[in-house]
Amino acid sequence: MSLRFAAPDTPALPLHLVAEEALEGWLAGQTPEVAAWVRAMGFTGALGRVLIVPDTTGGIAMALGGYGTAATRARGRFHLAGIAAALPAGTYWVVGLPEDQAETECLGWLLSHYAYERYRAQSPAKAAAGRAPGY
Repeated sequence: MSLRFAAPDTPALPLHLVAEEALEGWLAGQTPEVAAWVRAMGFTGALGRVLIVPDTTGGIAMALGGYGTAATRARGRFHLAGIAAALPAGTYWVVGLPEDQAETECLGWLLSHYAYERYRAQSPAKAAAGRAPGY
């Protein structure tokens, strides 16, 4: 099994990492329709939560990944791995990943796709990472 990111030119859906304390600011920069959808779905930015935002045709416009608070993030590592496991199939472009956490979170994403298959077939994660800032 080869663990790697998608090529930089691969079309990708944006995956916005949104911390709890930054949610209202992030919503202020979105269209009224996106902001209304996020509020209606009860997304709070809680660590590990995922929300898919539809486009006008019923497809996926973007995904949101809850990045919690500094206190909740400090209790663990590889938070992006849990988000990756909850996403539907597709290639995602990670937006809002703090630069000082990029190496750890990108490693977590890759490790979330690993499956030991010597004795029993495993279901691999469906989401692939396309681009992350600086990588």
